[in-house]
Amino acid sequence: MLKLANKIIRRIVRAPLEQILKTPQKVAVRRAMPGSWCATRLPSLNRQVISTFNEIEAIATETQSLGEKPLWEGFSQVKNYPTNTTTGRTSNQVRTSSDVGRFYAWATIDKKPNLIVEFGTAFGVSGMYWLAGIEANGSGHLLTFEPNHAWADIAKSNLCRISDKFTLTKGTFEDNLAVLDQFPAKIDMAFIDAIHTSEFVFAQLDLVERRCAPGAIIILDDITFSDDMRACWKAVSQRTRYAAVAEIGGRSGLIELAQ
Repeated sequence: MLKLANKIIRRIVRAPLEQILKTPQKVAVRRAMPGSWCATRLPSLNRQVISTFNEIEAIATETQSLGEKPLWEGFSQVKNYPTNTTTGRTSNQVRTSSDVGRFYAWATIDKKPNLIVEFGTAFGVSGMYWLAGIEANGSGHLLTFEPNHAWADIAKSNLCRISDKFTLTKGTFEDNLAVLDQFPAKIDMAFIDAIHTSEFVFAQLDLVERRCAPGAIIILDDITFSDDMRACWKAVSQRTRYAAVAEIGGRSGLIELAQ
C-alpha cells in the first residue's frame, strides 16, 4: 500500500531547503559550538516554505472534527497546574503547528536518527511529521508514549496512515522505561511534550539524557507555557555542557548534546 509519506517525500527530497519548511517565525540559535549540527544547519532554516504537507494536515483536520476529548486524569494530581484540568481538549488545542512539524520532518531527514522518542503523543500530529522524516530515510523508529487511552487510540490510527515504523505505548514515559530495552539503539532525537511544569520537565530531561547517543537532539515543547516553564527553559538553556541551544518558532526549545 502506498503510504502518504511516500508522496510527501517525493516532493521533499527533490526540493531545495527553502522549499521544505513553512516557517514565518525564525529558528533562533542562542549558542552553538563550532562544528555542531545547530551551527552548521539551523541558521540556514530561516526561510519561507513553498511546499506543504497537505496529507498530514488533512488528517489533522479530520482529527479536529472529532471535537473535544477528555484530558488524562493524571493532570488533576499535578499541583498548581496553570491551566484548567477538568475540561477536555481538541486536537488543535494541543497539536504541533504545521510549520514546526515540517521542521521536525526536515530535522529527521537531515539527522537520520535510528531512534526517536516522543512523549506525549496526544492525537499524533507531531508523530506524523516525525514519521514522514523516518519514511524519507527508509529507516529509523519512533517510540511514542501517551497515557490518555482515548487520545492514544486516535493517535495510533493517524500514525498508521503515515508509516508502520513506530511503537505507541499507552502510559507515561517514566512508567514504561522498559520499552526502551527492546531497542538496541540509543536515543538520537527526543521530543518532551508531556506535563509542562519544571518539576516534571527537569526529571524527564534527566531520564532522556542518560539514554541518548552523543550529539542527540532534544526538544522541549511549550517553553513559554507559564512563568515556571520560562524559568525552566532559561535554566536548561544556560547549561554549558550542551553543544548548542536554539528556539523554534518561539514555542519549543532545542538542545544539542555534545559529541
